Amino acid sequence: KPQGMGMFSTFLKAQETSQTLVLGHAGIGDDGALEVARFMAGHTKLRRLDLTGNRISATGAAHLAGALRQNNALESLVLRHNVLGEGGESGVAALCRAVQENKFLRHLDLRHNNLSDSIAAAHLGELLRNNDVLTHLELSWNPLGPSGGQVLLDHIRQNSTLFDCQLTGCGIAAETLMAIAELLHRNRRARGAGLEAGPYQLAVEAAAEHV
Repeated sequence: KPQGMGMFSTFLKAQETSQTLVLGHAGIGDDGALEVARFMAGHTKLRRLDLTGNRISATGAAHLAGALRQNNALESLVLRHNVLGEGGESGVAALCRAVQENKFLRHLDLRHNNLSDSIAAAHLGELLRNNDVLTHLELSWNPLGPSGGQVLLDHIRQNSTLFDCQLTGCGIAAETLMAIAELLHRNRRARGAGLEAGPYQLAVEAAAEHV
């Protein structure tokens, strides 16, 4: 864990030219998320941010939402194994609105965040409304339940750009999962994308594999 936010801020400043920042299991919490948000807001080179396993709650989600509104570069945001579902729904709602408005983010990973029921699903669905940028959304192991699955389905019906939505272990009804899979297949076919969905790759990573 960073020994105080001052040292952490110094560390972040040293990353100003990096395209990828990985802070998995660094123990930064919501205070660290605020420092990352300040860094991200004015960063023009960062493409991928990984904050896996940092005990970031709804408070930290609100900090990151503010940064997303000012960031015009980030393509991939990984927040799996945090606790965004704790601390009220306003933080998650703010994050989802920021993603919905962002014109650069293509990949959002929210696996294992204790996002539950139809209320959380409604916020997640909102981020897909009028969003023609996000292609990959990972929501596995959040207890959305059957009603949450139905809410997601209703929103995905209105989205034409989402290619891949991971929903393992969310307690969603099998028929709902099938309907969502068909819609994602429709989107991939309409956009001429590969018909097999898979993990999101940054364009720079994909290009490197073909060198």
